[in-house]
Amino acid sequence: MQTSINQAQRSKQAGIGLMEVIVGSLCALIVAFVLLQVGRITYGKIKLRWATESLASELTEAKELAKARGQNVCVLFDAKRNRYGIDRNGNGSLEGNEAEDLPEEMRLSEDAAVTFTKTGVLAPKSKEPQIVVSNVRDSHQVKVSSAGIIDID
Repeated sequence: MQTSINQAQRSKQAGIGLMEVIVGSLCALIVAFVLLQVGRITYGKIKLRWATESLASELTEAKELAKARGQNVCVLFDAKRNRYGIDRNGNGSLEGNEAEDLPEEMRLSEDAAVTFTKTGVLAPKSKEPQIVVSNVRDSHQVKVSSAGIIDID
């Protein structure tokens, strides 16, 4: 008789109760939400870094192109249309095949034109540009010194 009472008490306590299921589910949802937010923030930072490095690469390509051609090469930044590119035909504007668009969630701070001379330095009397690429959470700055050195902050 004692054995059957012990077994009856054990069977009442066996399994997971409703409260444990609710608490476990809430904990899992909170952890999933936090991980999702961290992932979104990280993805945004990576995408911003990629766009900034792409922009700096375009400036480096223009500098090398100016040295190779032995003539001035200009990189144009269009903040209104959120695009940039090397002015390959020298007409002072970006045509469709010259322009690269930034992702929608990123913005250029202002219009700018960076002109490299045949020696790879900035054109005389041109101010050193500071191009800012930003998204909702962060921003990166690309600077070009008068000596033609490209730096990302």
